[in-house]
Order: sequence, then structure tokens, then C-alpha cells
Amino acid sequence: MSRSALSITKISRILDESENTTRRLITSGKIRASRVGQQWRVFQSDLDIYLTESSNRPQGEHNVTEEPVAR
Repeated sequence: MSRSALSITKISRILDESENTTRRLITSGKIRASRVGQQWRVFQSDLDIYLTESSNRPQGEHNVTEEPVAR
């Protein structure tokens, strides 16, 4: 059985999020990923798990916590 590995660019398009947001989801552990050299790769099955879990969250609960911007 072949497992398809996706790049951050591809995941960002699927999630309709920026690449920076996608990286935050990965580094926070919300999306399981592996490093291949200097690049992140996510298996389609791991992305499917994230999508299933995030669709079960109550509305208004955000996927990524961003630090407040100092002004």
C-alpha cells in the first residue's frame, strides 16, 4: 500500500490557509508530519485525521493560536 506524502504548499491549498499557518499547525502537533531534509511532509491519512478532528470541534474554536501582535 502506497502512502501519499503532501508538501506544505499542497496542504495549504487544501486547507485554504497560508503556508505560515500550515507550518504552525504542523509544529504545534495539530497535524502530524515528518521532516524530509529541510521540508515537511504530511501523509494524506494524517491530514484526513486532522480534518476529521477539526470538523468535530465546536464552532468558534480555532485551530491555530496566534500570539497577539505588539503595537
